[in-house]
Amino acid sequence: MNREEISNRILRIFKEKEIIDDCKTVDMDISIQNEYGVDSAKLIELIVAIESEFDFEFDDTELDLRNYENINAVVDTVIKHLDESDLNK
Repeated sequence: MNREEISNRILRIFKEKEIIDDCKTVDMDISIQNEYGVDSAKLIELIVAIESEFDFEFDDTELDLRNYENINAVVDTVIKHLDESDLNK
């Protein structure tokens, strides 16, 4: 699985949770809290969905908001959890 595939899966989660609109162009670097109105409750919902999608759990130390500032940061955080072999498939 490569970065683009991971990004697409995360974007699908954001769309399913009605955070981003299918019709809008998505800026991967814009603040999800400021631009998309993600509050702490919605962020927890996203984290749970991402953990389920990728079949892993984030460590408590990774629940820092800086890891979820924007979609690219979320992608980077997910990539840290995937085996190197998964990234090269």
